[in-house]
Amino acid sequence: MGKMIFVVYRMVMFLLLPVIFFRYLLKAGFTPSYRERIAERLGILPDSVPTGTIWVHAVSVGEVNAAVPMIKNLLQTQNRQVLITCVTPTGSAQIKKALGEQVTHVYAPVDAGFIVKAFLRKLKPSMIVIMETEMWPNLIYHSTCANIPVLFANMRLSDRTFARVVRLKQFSGYVLQDVSAFCVQTEDDHRRIAKIGLPDSKISVTGNLKFDVTAPEDVLERGRQIRERLGADDVQVIILGSSHDGEETGFLDVFEKMKEEFPMLLGVIVPRHPERFDSVFQTILQRGLRVVRRSQLNGQLPDEAEILLVDSMGELMEYYAACDVAVVGGSFVPVGGHNILEPLMTGTPLIFGPHMSNFRLISQLVLSAQAGFQVSNMDELGTSVEKLLGNSELRQEMVVKGYQLLAENRGSVKRTCEKLMSEF
Repeated sequence: MGKMIFVVYRMVMFLLLPVIFFRYLLKAGFTPSYRERIAERLGILPDSVPTGTIWVHAVSVGEVNAAVPMIKNLLQTQNRQVLITCVTPTGSAQIKKALGEQVTHVYAPVDAGFIVKAFLRKLKPSMIVIMETEMWPNLIYHSTCANIPVLFANMRLSDRTFARVVRLKQFSGYVLQDVSAFCVQTEDDHRRIAKIGLPDSKISVTGNLKFDVTAPEDVLERGRQIRERLGADDVQVIILGSSHDGEETGFLDVFEKMKEEFPMLLGVIVPRHPERFDSVFQTILQRGLRVVRRSQLNGQLPDEAEILLVDSMGELMEYYAACDVAVVGGSFVPVGGHNILEPLMTGTPLIFGPHMSNFRLISQLVLSAQAGFQVSNMDELGTSVEKLLGNSELRQEMVVKGYQLLAENRGSVKRTCEKLMSEF
């Protein structure tokens, strides 16, 4: 049955190719960078791309950030060339920012059989490492058929992903049966992977690579410079990072209420997706708030500004570092949350909402360490924001506890790289 479903998947992916590329064209209307390097998505690579590399696939920004310390370790300890792929322009920009010329970077091929095979023929990778939850059936199948080891790193199965995998258990088992190793984040992930029917010997709990990510000193320095541009010493700054549709409105409600108690309060909003920059700007304008766009900011933020809209990519960590309180988006709407370790790395007290299925263990650890607050809704958000803005000692206590939590949970990079090399 699993093989039959896979055959159907291959046929469907082939038939859907026009739809997939039409979708890229639609995205290009909002984000012009989607027009770039289309050939790579078709498996057509530049002649300059080296062969025999370790190929790391990280779909977007979050996976890229998790992969960076692992890749740096591989480069330093194994002296091997690394090629890294992603799907989104934001992921591509983050690769260039974090790794620069240390790696080769191209977009991942669309998961259609003939495209994947063309990509593999050109690249001839020595190993493929897939980050987190990305299951690309044709890529896995054709790679293992060519005797290329395929491994998963930092793998996790959220409730939604696990339900889907179990529903298609025979298909999932067929696709994953020849994967060499699964480096999973937690014992819970271990149990979930095993329920698919995969041998326990292939599954290793190596921890979460995100704990090994550190905020570079230049990021912290840029954060200090941003803070200087945001206003006088008595200005307090609260940020909504990686926000999704529906979250900005609630945040602005809280901001306006807090502004009555903290008149020097400044709000910063960083939408998750660039195609929403304009709509979020209009939402803020319609509230009658004085807003400045990051793209139009030259030098010091005007004194009359109330909201700074960060309409640029790759600067979230710097803005976390510049703020007094961080509210992490993607957690007040059902998308599973975003990485709440990033504000901890920059020494910023954090608050997040109820929807954290993609970061279940991390959120539990943060709460147990008393390094952050979780709230159920926007009303509770207002209460927590008020508590933090009004108590600098509490904010500093949370910062210290956050640093301690990060230090106690590092080590996943070493364990993951050792496992990868043992399978090579």
